[in-house]
Amino acid sequence: AALDSMVIPYIPADAGIFIYADFSALLPDKTPEGEELFSSLLLDAARIIMTPGQAMHDSKPGWYRICYAFVNPDVLEIAMKRLDKVVGKIRRRGWHNLAADQLKDIIIA
Repeated sequence: AALDSMVIPYIPADAGIFIYADFSALLPDKTPEGEELFSSLLLDAARIIMTPGQAMHDSKPGWYRICYAFVNPDVLEIAMKRLDKVVGKIRRRGWHNLAADQLKDIIIA
């Protein structure tokens, strides 16, 4: 539901432990380097770790594996809220207008 509200395309998980989601529209560049920058932003600003497609030999940058089976549902909800904030900031401001002070409110207590 969180990905639907963010308008992030994904492959639904009928069975398994993760969802594969397409964040390519949010990359600063649709390259492996752009994927690495997005991954770093998620980790540094939101403390979220998602497995990038590059780590799974996906040829299209921007696809990420979101594993939901090994975390507490409350933790997953917090991560999705943080992800929503990151997605919103990128869409509103663009990569070139993101500053550190605009990202400090992503992590909530």
